[in-house]
Amino acid sequence: MMLPVDIGSWHMGEAEAYSYMVKRGKLAAYLQLHEADLSNVLNLLKEDGISFLVEEFAGCDWVGVWMWHRPFVEELIKAFNEIEERLPEAARAWYLGKLFGYSDDSIEGYIAEYADFNRATNEEAV
Repeated sequence: MMLPVDIGSWHMGEAEAYSYMVKRGKLAAYLQLHEADLSNVLNLLKEDGISFLVEEFAGCDWVGVWMWHRPFVEELIKAFNEIEERLPEAARAWYLGKLFGYSDDSIEGYIAEYADFNRATNEEAV
């Protein structure tokens, strides 16, 4: 029998896992969650010594939280946020893949698998 999951507990579990990975070498992590759970997640990150940046989404009660431990990563995240919409899909995948600690082979595989889909999506947007 499956029991219902409390979404606040789910977000805390995700935050704990991401915090653990970032403290142990992952450059960055990103979590989307309900605003109602934000203060608990931020308290956890502060206790763990993890830096963070909160992104608000217009028109909804969700936020995004970037997490990192190494000081230079903040500049990478801010730079990405400034240019993200102008980047081709492959460049976005590479940038995020590197931030999230994926290997070059994994990133290449992702780009190769989704290249046709992404090209079609970008052409439709024009």
